Amino acid sequence: MRLKIVLAVLVTLAATNCTTPAAPPPVPTTISAKPKLPKLDVAAEAAWTSDGTSEARLRDGTALAVGQKTFQVIDLASGAVRWKTDENTGLGGGRWDTRVGTPFLVGEGANLAVLSAYYRFGQDNEYGLVLLSAMDGRVLWQKTTGEHLFLHAADERIALVTTTEVATLTKPADLRMIAFETRTGNQLWERTGAWPAAIAGNTVLGVNGLEQDLPLDALGPGPSVFAFDVATGDPRWDIADRYEGSEVLLTAGEVVLVRGTESTEDKAELVLLSAGTGKRVVDIGEVTANCETDGEATIVCGSEDDTLSVFRLADQSVTSVPNDDVVEAVWRDRIFVNAIGDRHYTVDLAGNEIDRIPGAPVAVSGDYLVVHENPRRPALVGYPLG
Repeated sequence: MRLKIVLAVLVTLAATNCTTPAAPPPVPTTISAKPKLPKLDVAAEAAWTSDGTSEARLRDGTALAVGQKTFQVIDLASGAVRWKTDENTGLGGGRWDTRVGTPFLVGEGANLAVLSAYYRFGQDNEYGLVLLSAMDGRVLWQKTTGEHLFLHAADERIALVTTTEVATLTKPADLRMIAFETRTGNQLWERTGAWPAAIAGNTVLGVNGLEQDLPLDALGPGPSVFAFDVATGDPRWDIADRYEGSEVLLTAGEVVLVRGTESTEDKAELVLLSAGTGKRVVDIGEVTANCETDGEATIVCGSEDDTLSVFRLADQSVTSVPNDDVVEAVWRDRIFVNAIGDRHYTVDLAGNEIDRIPGAPVAVSGDYLVVHENPRRPALVGYPLG
Protein backbone atom coordinates (compact mmCIF):
# COMPACT_ATOMS: atom_id res chain seq x y z
CA MET A 1 0.00 0.00 0.00
CA ARG A 2 2.86 2.41 0.81
CA LEU A 3 4.28 1.85 -2.66
CA LYS A 4 1.00 2.78 -4.37
CA ILE A 5 0.53 5.92 -2.31
CA VAL A 6 4.08 7.17 -2.98
CA LEU A 7 3.65 6.68 -6.71
CA ALA A 8 0.30 8.45 -6.80
CA VAL A 9 1.62 11.45 -4.82
CA LEU A 10 4.54 12.07 -7.14
CA VAL A 11 2.54 11.63 -10.34
CA THR A 12 -0.05 14.11 -9.02
CA LEU A 13 2.65 16.64 -8.12
CA ALA A 14 4.23 16.40 -11.54
CA ALA A 15 0.88 16.99 -13.23
CA THR A 16 -0.09 20.00 -11.08
CA ASN A 17 3.41 21.48 -10.64
CA CYS A 18 2.61 22.13 -6.97
CA THR A 19 4.69 21.31 -3.94
CA THR A 20 1.65 20.29 -1.86
CA PRO A 21 -1.54 18.71 -3.25
CA ALA A 22 -4.80 20.46 -2.45
CA ALA A 23 -6.41 17.18 -1.45
CA PRO A 24 -5.21 13.69 -0.51
CA PRO A 25 -3.99 11.99 -3.70
CA PRO A 26 -5.97 9.06 -5.08
CA VAL A 27 -4.60 5.56 -4.68
CA PRO A 28 -3.89 3.91 -8.07
CA THR A 29 -6.99 2.03 -9.16
CA THR A 30 -6.99 -1.74 -9.45
CA ILE A 31 -8.67 -2.52 -12.77
CA SER A 32 -10.73 -5.65 -13.35
CA ALA A 33 -11.98 -5.19 -16.91
CA LYS A 34 -12.34 -8.12 -19.27
CA PRO A 35 -9.24 -8.99 -21.32
CA LYS A 36 -8.97 -6.95 -24.52
CA LEU A 37 -5.75 -8.41 -25.91
CA PRO A 38 -5.82 -11.39 -28.27
CA LYS A 39 -3.93 -14.57 -27.49
CA LEU A 40 -0.36 -14.79 -28.75
CA ASP A 41 -1.29 -17.70 -31.07
CA VAL A 42 1.96 -19.57 -30.46
CA ALA A 43 2.67 -22.30 -33.03
CA ALA A 44 2.01 -25.85 -31.86
CA GLU A 45 5.56 -26.90 -32.74
CA ALA A 46 8.88 -25.10 -32.39
CA ALA A 47 10.64 -23.94 -35.55
CA TRP A 48 14.16 -24.32 -34.17
CA THR A 49 16.27 -25.06 -31.10
CA SER A 50 19.61 -23.40 -30.37
CA ASP A 51 21.68 -25.53 -27.99
CA GLY A 52 24.15 -23.92 -25.61
CA THR A 53 22.42 -20.52 -25.66
CA SER A 54 20.35 -18.63 -23.10
CA GLU A 55 19.96 -15.06 -24.44
CA ALA A 56 18.44 -13.79 -27.69
CA ARG A 57 17.77 -10.63 -29.67
CA LEU A 58 15.27 -10.44 -32.57
CA ARG A 59 15.29 -8.02 -35.50
CA ASP A 60 14.22 -8.03 -39.15
CA GLY A 61 13.60 -11.77 -39.47
CA THR A 62 16.79 -12.63 -37.62
CA ALA A 63 17.54 -14.11 -34.21
CA LEU A 64 20.89 -13.66 -32.47
CA ALA A 65 21.12 -16.51 -29.94
CA VAL A 66 23.95 -16.16 -27.42
CA GLY A 67 25.50 -18.56 -24.90
CA GLN A 68 28.67 -18.49 -22.81
CA LYS A 69 30.96 -19.81 -25.54
CA THR A 70 28.90 -19.60 -28.72
CA PHE A 71 26.52 -17.37 -30.60
CA GLN A 72 24.40 -18.19 -33.62
CA VAL A 73 22.60 -16.09 -36.23
CA ILE A 74 19.31 -17.79 -37.14
CA ASP A 75 16.99 -17.10 -40.08
CA LEU A 76 13.49 -16.92 -38.59
CA ALA A 77 11.70 -17.76 -41.84
CA SER A 78 13.43 -21.12 -42.23
CA GLY A 79 14.79 -21.79 -38.74
CA ALA A 80 18.21 -22.42 -40.29
CA VAL A 81 21.48 -21.23 -38.74
CA ARG A 82 23.04 -18.74 -41.17
CA TRP A 83 26.37 -18.79 -39.36
CA LYS A 84 27.80 -19.23 -35.88
CA THR A 85 30.94 -18.71 -33.87
CA ASP A 86 32.51 -19.97 -30.67
CA GLU A 87 35.83 -19.92 -28.83
CA ASN A 88 37.43 -21.90 -31.67
CA THR A 89 35.75 -20.25 -34.67
CA GLY A 90 37.27 -17.10 -36.11
CA LEU A 91 35.77 -13.61 -36.07
CA GLY A 92 38.02 -12.12 -38.68
CA GLY A 93 40.76 -14.28 -37.23
CA GLY A 94 39.67 -13.78 -33.63
CA ARG A 95 37.73 -15.74 -31.04
CA TRP A 96 34.70 -14.98 -28.88
CA ASP A 97 33.20 -15.85 -25.52
CA THR A 98 31.33 -13.89 -22.86
CA ARG A 99 34.58 -12.67 -21.28
CA VAL A 100 34.58 -9.92 -23.93
CA GLY A 101 30.85 -9.08 -23.73
CA THR A 102 27.64 -10.08 -25.50
CA PRO A 103 27.28 -9.24 -29.23
CA PHE A 104 24.53 -6.92 -30.52
CA LEU A 105 22.28 -6.77 -33.58
CA VAL A 106 22.58 -3.34 -35.24
CA GLY A 107 21.22 -1.79 -38.44
CA GLU A 108 18.22 -3.06 -40.36
CA GLY A 109 17.16 -4.80 -43.56
CA ALA A 110 20.01 -5.63 -45.92
CA ASN A 111 22.35 -3.69 -43.61
CA LEU A 112 21.55 -5.77 -40.53
CA ALA A 113 24.82 -6.70 -38.82
CA VAL A 114 26.29 -8.26 -35.69
CA LEU A 115 28.69 -6.16 -33.63
CA SER A 116 31.00 -8.29 -31.50
CA ALA A 117 34.18 -8.05 -29.47
CA TYR A 118 36.93 -10.59 -30.11
CA TYR A 119 40.34 -11.67 -28.81
CA ARG A 120 43.47 -13.37 -30.02
CA PHE A 121 45.83 -15.11 -27.61
CA GLY A 122 49.47 -15.42 -28.57
CA GLN A 123 52.77 -13.69 -28.07
CA ASP A 124 50.95 -10.35 -28.12
CA ASN A 125 47.40 -10.70 -26.87
CA GLU A 126 44.99 -8.68 -29.01
CA TYR A 127 41.45 -7.49 -28.37
CA GLY A 128 39.16 -5.67 -30.76
CA LEU A 129 35.75 -5.03 -32.31
CA VAL A 130 34.35 -6.52 -35.49
CA LEU A 131 31.16 -5.81 -37.46
CA LEU A 132 29.83 -8.76 -39.45
CA SER A 133 26.97 -9.11 -41.92
CA ALA A 134 24.00 -10.83 -40.28
CA MET A 135 23.32 -12.56 -43.59
CA ASP A 136 26.59 -14.45 -44.07
CA GLY A 137 29.11 -13.44 -41.37
CA ARG A 138 31.22 -11.42 -43.80
CA VAL A 139 33.54 -8.93 -42.03
CA LEU A 140 32.44 -5.32 -42.69
CA TRP A 141 35.12 -3.70 -40.52
CA GLN A 142 37.51 -4.77 -37.81
CA LYS A 143 39.45 -2.67 -35.30
CA THR A 144 42.03 -3.46 -32.63
CA THR A 145 41.21 -1.68 -29.37
CA GLY A 146 43.74 -2.82 -26.76
CA GLU A 147 43.89 -5.36 -23.98
CA HIS A 148 41.14 -6.31 -21.51
CA LEU A 149 38.34 -5.21 -23.83
CA PHE A 150 34.68 -5.62 -22.87
CA LEU A 151 31.69 -4.65 -25.04
CA HIS A 152 28.91 -3.20 -22.85
CA ALA A 153 26.29 -1.61 -25.13
CA ALA A 154 25.66 -0.69 -28.76
CA ASP A 155 23.03 0.79 -31.05
CA GLU A 156 22.95 2.12 -34.62
CA ARG A 157 25.18 5.05 -33.65
CA ILE A 158 27.80 3.96 -31.14
CA ALA A 159 29.43 0.97 -29.48
CA LEU A 160 30.61 1.36 -25.88
CA VAL A 161 33.56 -0.64 -24.61
CA THR A 162 35.94 -0.56 -21.68
CA THR A 163 39.60 -1.40 -21.56
CA THR A 164 41.03 -1.76 -18.08
CA GLU A 165 43.58 -3.28 -15.78
CA VAL A 166 42.32 -5.28 -12.82
CA ALA A 167 41.47 -3.10 -9.82
CA THR A 168 42.65 -3.74 -6.27
CA LEU A 169 41.43 -2.47 -2.91
CA THR A 170 44.16 0.19 -2.87
CA LYS A 171 44.63 0.92 -6.57
CA PRO A 172 41.77 2.09 -8.83
CA ALA A 173 41.38 0.35 -12.15
CA ASP A 174 43.07 1.92 -15.14
CA LEU A 175 39.63 2.24 -16.62
CA ARG A 176 38.82 3.76 -20.02
CA MET A 177 35.34 3.98 -21.56
CA ILE A 178 35.63 4.30 -25.35
CA ALA A 179 32.87 5.05 -27.87
CA PHE A 180 33.18 3.86 -31.47
CA GLU A 181 30.99 4.76 -34.42
CA THR A 182 28.99 1.65 -35.28
CA ARG A 183 28.90 2.24 -39.04
CA THR A 184 32.66 2.76 -39.54
CA GLY A 185 34.47 1.61 -36.39
CA ASN A 186 36.06 5.05 -35.96
CA GLN A 187 36.71 6.14 -32.38
CA LEU A 188 34.43 9.00 -31.31
CA TRP A 189 35.49 9.80 -27.75
CA GLU A 190 37.06 8.42 -24.59
CA ARG A 191 36.47 8.96 -20.87
CA THR A 192 38.06 7.54 -17.74
CA GLY A 193 36.64 6.31 -14.46
CA ALA A 194 33.18 5.04 -15.51
CA TRP A 195 31.66 1.77 -16.67
CA PRO A 196 29.05 2.20 -19.45
CA ALA A 197 25.67 0.78 -18.44
CA ALA A 198 23.18 1.70 -21.18
CA ILE A 199 22.23 4.08 -23.99
CA ALA A 200 18.97 6.05 -23.69
CA GLY A 201 18.12 8.59 -26.38
CA ASN A 202 21.12 10.92 -26.75
CA THR A 203 22.58 9.93 -23.39
CA VAL A 204 25.15 7.35 -22.34
CA LEU A 205 24.61 6.16 -18.78
CA GLY A 206 27.58 4.98 -16.79
CA VAL A 207 28.54 3.98 -13.26
CA ASN A 208 31.83 4.84 -11.58
CA GLY A 209 33.67 2.67 -9.04
CA LEU A 210 36.62 0.35 -8.65
CA GLU A 211 34.57 -2.61 -9.85
CA GLN A 212 31.76 -2.85 -12.34
CA ASP A 213 29.37 -4.75 -10.05
CA LEU A 214 30.31 -3.28 -6.66
CA PRO A 215 27.25 -3.78 -4.40
CA LEU A 216 25.44 -0.74 -3.04
CA ASP A 217 25.80 -2.01 0.53
CA ALA A 218 29.60 -2.28 0.31
CA LEU A 219 31.63 -0.45 2.95
CA GLY A 220 32.36 3.15 2.06
CA PRO A 221 30.90 5.19 -0.80
CA GLY A 222 29.23 3.01 -3.40
CA PRO A 223 29.15 3.41 -7.18
CA SER A 224 27.23 6.36 -8.61
CA VAL A 225 25.34 6.95 -11.86
CA PHE A 226 26.81 9.45 -14.34
CA ALA A 227 25.49 10.57 -17.76
CA PHE A 228 27.40 11.58 -20.90
CA ASP A 229 26.47 12.99 -24.30
CA VAL A 230 26.29 10.28 -26.98
CA ALA A 231 28.02 12.32 -29.68
CA THR A 232 30.80 13.96 -27.65
CA GLY A 233 31.14 12.09 -24.36
CA ASP A 234 30.79 15.38 -22.47
CA PRO A 235 29.38 14.96 -18.92
CA ARG A 236 25.68 15.86 -18.69
CA TRP A 237 24.62 15.10 -15.12
CA ASP A 238 25.26 12.85 -12.14
CA ILE A 239 23.53 11.98 -8.86
CA ALA A 240 26.58 11.59 -6.62
CA ASP A 241 25.22 14.34 -4.35
CA ARG A 242 21.81 12.65 -4.02
CA TYR A 243 22.78 9.11 -3.07
CA GLU A 244 25.56 7.35 -1.20
CA GLY A 245 25.41 4.78 -3.99
CA SER A 246 23.32 4.22 -7.12
CA GLU A 247 23.07 1.95 -10.14
CA VAL A 248 21.20 1.71 -13.46
CA LEU A 249 18.55 -1.01 -13.58
CA LEU A 250 16.98 -0.43 -16.99
CA THR A 251 16.08 2.20 -19.56
CA ALA A 252 12.86 2.81 -21.50
CA GLY A 253 12.63 5.48 -24.16
CA GLU A 254 14.03 8.68 -22.65
CA VAL A 255 13.96 7.59 -19.00
CA VAL A 256 16.23 5.54 -16.77
CA LEU A 257 15.28 3.48 -13.73
CA VAL A 258 17.86 3.92 -10.97
CA ARG A 259 18.28 2.11 -7.65
CA GLY A 260 19.86 4.28 -5.00
CA THR A 261 20.56 4.41 -1.28
CA GLU A 262 21.22 7.49 0.83
CA SER A 263 23.48 5.61 3.26
CA THR A 264 24.79 2.10 3.79
CA GLU A 265 22.18 1.64 6.55
CA ASP A 266 19.17 2.57 4.40
CA LYS A 267 17.21 0.27 2.13
CA ALA A 268 17.63 0.99 -1.56
CA GLU A 269 14.72 2.64 -3.36
CA LEU A 270 13.87 3.04 -7.03
CA VAL A 271 13.50 6.36 -8.83
CA LEU A 272 12.73 7.10 -12.47
CA LEU A 273 14.87 9.89 -13.98
CA SER A 274 14.95 11.75 -17.27
CA ALA A 275 17.90 10.33 -19.19
CA GLY A 276 18.51 13.70 -20.83
CA THR A 277 18.52 15.90 -17.71
CA GLY A 278 18.73 13.62 -14.69
CA LYS A 279 15.60 15.24 -13.24
CA ARG A 280 13.32 13.09 -11.14
CA VAL A 281 10.23 11.83 -12.97
CA VAL A 282 8.67 9.76 -10.19
CA ASP A 283 9.67 7.84 -7.07
CA ILE A 284 8.76 4.17 -7.17
CA GLY A 285 9.86 3.43 -3.61
CA GLU A 286 11.03 0.12 -2.18
CA VAL A 287 10.52 -2.79 -4.53
CA THR A 288 11.09 -6.31 -3.32
CA ALA A 289 10.84 -8.00 -6.73
CA ASN A 290 12.31 -7.33 -10.16
CA CYS A 291 11.36 -4.75 -12.80
CA GLU A 292 10.96 -5.33 -16.55
CA THR A 293 10.24 -3.06 -19.53
CA ASP A 294 9.33 -3.19 -23.20
CA GLY A 295 12.04 -0.57 -23.70
CA GLU A 296 9.67 2.06 -25.05
CA ALA A 297 6.37 2.62 -23.28
CA THR A 298 5.89 0.56 -20.13
CA ILE A 299 7.77 -0.44 -16.96
CA VAL A 300 6.40 -3.11 -14.62
CA CYS A 301 7.75 -3.75 -11.10
CA GLY A 302 6.84 -6.33 -8.51
CA SER A 303 5.77 -5.01 -5.12
CA GLU A 304 5.43 -6.16 -1.54
CA ASP A 305 1.63 -6.33 -1.45
CA ASP A 306 0.87 -9.00 -4.10
CA THR A 307 0.43 -6.50 -6.91
CA LEU A 308 2.40 -5.31 -9.91
CA SER A 309 3.01 -1.58 -10.37
CA VAL A 310 2.64 -0.59 -14.03
CA PHE A 311 4.16 2.74 -15.05
CA ARG A 312 3.15 4.18 -18.46
CA LEU A 313 5.65 6.64 -19.93
CA ALA A 314 3.20 8.41 -22.23
CA ASP A 315 1.09 9.94 -19.47
CA GLN A 316 3.19 9.03 -16.39
CA SER A 317 0.24 7.09 -15.00
CA VAL A 318 0.57 4.30 -12.48
CA THR A 319 -1.76 1.31 -12.20
CA SER A 320 -1.80 -1.34 -9.51
CA VAL A 321 -2.33 -4.75 -11.12
CA PRO A 322 -3.39 -7.69 -8.91
CA ASN A 323 -0.78 -10.42 -9.38
CA ASP A 324 1.69 -12.03 -6.96
CA ASP A 325 3.81 -13.91 -9.52
CA VAL A 326 7.23 -13.00 -10.93
CA VAL A 327 7.47 -10.53 -13.83
CA GLU A 328 9.55 -11.98 -16.68
CA ALA A 329 8.99 -9.59 -19.61
CA VAL A 330 6.80 -6.80 -20.98
CA TRP A 331 5.68 -6.45 -24.60
CA ARG A 332 2.85 -4.44 -26.23
CA ASP A 333 0.65 -3.99 -23.15
CA ARG A 334 1.24 -7.61 -22.22
CA ILE A 335 3.02 -8.76 -19.05
CA PHE A 336 4.76 -12.14 -19.02
CA VAL A 337 4.76 -13.74 -15.56
CA ASN A 338 5.98 -16.95 -13.97
CA ALA A 339 4.00 -18.78 -11.30
CA ILE A 340 5.41 -21.27 -8.82
CA GLY A 341 5.97 -24.56 -10.60
CA ASP A 342 7.21 -22.92 -13.80
CA ARG A 343 3.79 -22.04 -15.20
CA HIS A 344 4.50 -19.25 -17.67
CA TYR A 345 1.59 -17.10 -18.82
CA THR A 346 0.66 -13.57 -19.87
CA VAL A 347 -1.72 -10.97 -18.44
CA ASP A 348 -2.96 -7.65 -19.76
CA LEU A 349 -2.31 -4.33 -17.98
CA ALA A 350 -5.44 -4.90 -15.90
CA GLY A 351 -4.10 -8.21 -14.57
CA ASN A 352 -6.41 -10.47 -16.57
CA GLU A 353 -4.81 -13.74 -17.68
CA ILE A 354 -4.68 -14.12 -21.45
CA ASP A 355 -2.76 -17.26 -22.36
CA ARG A 356 -0.12 -19.81 -21.46
CA ILE A 357 3.30 -19.91 -23.12
CA PRO A 358 5.65 -22.90 -23.42
CA GLY A 359 8.57 -21.55 -21.37
CA ALA A 360 10.35 -18.55 -19.88
CA PRO A 361 10.26 -15.70 -22.45
CA VAL A 362 13.68 -14.59 -23.67
CA ALA A 363 12.69 -12.44 -26.67
CA VAL A 364 9.44 -11.59 -28.44
CA SER A 365 8.56 -9.68 -31.61
CA GLY A 366 5.47 -9.26 -33.77
CA ASP A 367 5.93 -12.67 -35.38
CA TYR A 368 8.20 -14.66 -33.10
CA LEU A 369 8.60 -15.85 -29.52
CA VAL A 370 11.84 -17.27 -28.12
CA VAL A 371 11.67 -19.14 -24.81
CA HIS A 372 13.88 -21.12 -22.47
CA GLU A 373 11.84 -24.31 -21.96
CA ASN A 374 14.06 -26.29 -19.61
CA PRO A 375 15.83 -24.39 -16.78
CA ARG A 376 18.31 -27.26 -16.44
CA ARG A 377 19.42 -27.10 -20.07
CA PRO A 378 21.02 -24.11 -21.85
CA ALA A 379 18.96 -24.08 -25.04
CA LEU A 380 16.62 -21.59 -26.67
CA VAL A 381 13.50 -22.60 -28.58
CA GLY A 382 11.86 -20.45 -31.26
CA TYR A 383 8.12 -20.42 -31.93
CA PRO A 384 6.39 -18.54 -34.79
CA LEU A 385 3.40 -16.41 -33.80
CA GLY A 386 0.25 -16.55 -35.89
